[in-house]
Amino acid sequence: MRNIHKHYHTIEDIFYTENKIILECLTSIEKFNNIKGFWSSIFGDLKFIEIHREDKVVKYQVELYRNIKKVGDKREEFFAILKNGKRERVWKPSYELEKYKLPKGYMFTNRYLNLYYQKKEFESISLFTPVLKSIEYLSEYMNIRGYLFLPTNGNYDISKFKMQFMKFRDEKILIEFPFILKIIGKDDIFGFFYSSDFYKFNDVEVFLFEIKISLSLISKYSGIFNIVIENSGRTRLIQNYHSSLEKREKLYTFNMNKDNLALFNFYYDDIVTVWRFEIYHMSQIEYQLLKALKKDNQRKKNVWLIGEQILSAQDNGKHFYNYMIENHPDIEVYYILEKSSKDFSSLNPKGLIAYGSYKHFEVASRAKVLVFSHMPNYLIPKINYITEYKNKYKAYLKVFLQHGVIANKNVDVMHKKIRDYDIFNVSSKLEKSIINRYLGYSNEEIVINGLPRWDRLFKEKKNSNKILIMPTFRDNLEQATEKTFRESDYYKFWNRLLSDKKFIEYIEQNNIIIYFFLHIILERFSKEFLSFSKNIIFKNSDNLQDLLIECGMLVTDYSSVSFDMLFQNKPVVYVPFDYENIKNIRGGGEYIDYKKDLPGRLCFTVEETVDEIINRVDDDWSIEKRYQDRKSKFFEYIDGNNSKRVYHSIMERLKGKV
Repeated sequence: MRNIHKHYHTIEDIFYTENKIILECLTSIEKFNNIKGFWSSIFGDLKFIEIHREDKVVKYQVELYRNIKKVGDKREEFFAILKNGKRERVWKPSYELEKYKLPKGYMFTNRYLNLYYQKKEFESISLFTPVLKSIEYLSEYMNIRGYLFLPTNGNYDISKFKMQFMKFRDEKILIEFPFILKIIGKDDIFGFFYSSDFYKFNDVEVFLFEIKISLSLISKYSGIFNIVIENSGRTRLIQNYHSSLEKREKLYTFNMNKDNLALFNFYYDDIVTVWRFEIYHMSQIEYQLLKALKKDNQRKKNVWLIGEQILSAQDNGKHFYNYMIENHPDIEVYYILEKSSKDFSSLNPKGLIAYGSYKHFEVASRAKVLVFSHMPNYLIPKINYITEYKNKYKAYLKVFLQHGVIANKNVDVMHKKIRDYDIFNVSSKLEKSIINRYLGYSNEEIVINGLPRWDRLFKEKKNSNKILIMPTFRDNLEQATEKTFRESDYYKFWNRLLSDKKFIEYIEQNNIIIYFFLHIILERFSKEFLSFSKNIIFKNSDNLQDLLIECGMLVTDYSSVSFDMLFQNKPVVYVPFDYENIKNIRGGGEYIDYKKDLPGRLCFTVEETVDEIINRVDDDWSIEKRYQDRKSKFFEYIDGNNSKRVYHSIMERLKGKV
């Protein structure tokens, strides 16, 4: 049995008898010591059996009676029990749980399974919550129906709700549709539905909404869109859906004119648990060719698709693509990128393909290798591998280049049971041990090559009097308004740093330039930060790697690009000002000791941060000697050959893969 994280707790299987539900679970030895008491405190008497114990892993069974709802006045959720303000999570991907054909009363959440004992008792919600009910195409229109849960004390104007189509990863509202709400009884909607939140019906009103959308109106757009419900600046992505709605793709072809058509696809993204809408444009001839593509097309080992996110080309995917174009012309390599991306013109056009084009569909049907820095579904047209034109996802060799070093952030979502990559690229023995121990990949699947983007850092390293300040993303701020953003601790800390009198005097006296770089999803809040010095420059549209090369120091809370700076032997000032809170917000459980293992000083206040920045500058912009040894643990290679090693890893794996 493998070693697992001390907080690991997963359902391995579910069995049913006439009056019992039997769960077979895996957990860590640390968690198992308290697990029986935990179940008993919720359900009372139950049968609890330890099956097997090996190293730090325990397999056990727990038997529950089907009439659990009779357990006193307990109203907690099953497998997501709120206890002392904390949620006990039993981890299993929702798309795996569905095969168990659970009885009524169950609902799925974002990788957690729940059973409600009291049908009409849902936890109160602080923001409106949409639940998708049905999607229909009616000739010239698309009809979307669903439910909206509103807190009774939410002060919402129900006449001002809108559905918005927002360009994926761009967050720009392209089109919006007002809709009318009709209040309905709570009993009318209960059944079971899939959700990423937890509710009770206390202080909640339930509404029905219906939206009729003109297909000719939206056919002028193309790309991937998130579906958002908005009211007076407050927004929610549509993640939840009723059990009567099938998750399979809602595909529809619409004739724009006699020569061209639009392909619409409304689908549920299992990996990030949100509903999305895609629009492709294609000629009638290309569409006929597309339908003729064979499901069992012979895949070719010399056809590789490379990419990052569909709107960007600045990361490991771009650098590996450039390496392949320059050094291996015998391989058909294609970089997949949406045509509207600002990076489109910066790539070598030889293998550049627009996302969603006919050419994209065609090469995806022949390719054997997917090489990606984020997720493989950004490389394959959704329609191509889900609908009748599909090519089985498992047929690809999946090579995960990574977005950054895995060490100081929990990424259990990348576990082998969920992502199942064939090659997991890492940068050190330390990182390899983390992936093997916590994410379930074998030593053979984890390959130490280094990040391809570091090849450029090795060749173009510079030193300058510029400092990059780079706060990381916060999930709880994604849908914030300007007001709630300004009220956040996140805004207050970084704004205080930028306005600190001692800091401003020092950078101006020493002619130091500060680049302030917000995460792309929070970029819209840049205007909320006040500029207190001409030496402070806000950067958002720039190429991040250019800034990492240009700057001589990095100040960040949790960004993994700190390792890009350390690779160049440049100092990093870590500022985890909200460390105790962020463990819960970002998933908790980093894989190293954040306070002992990071190669740089941790500063928790603005005053400490300013003092450490001054110390690093006064010490000739150097890494403090005591952190040099820590730094070496994160890098197996410091050279310009990472892309070359990745290439050889893929070729070696292809030799043994049919």
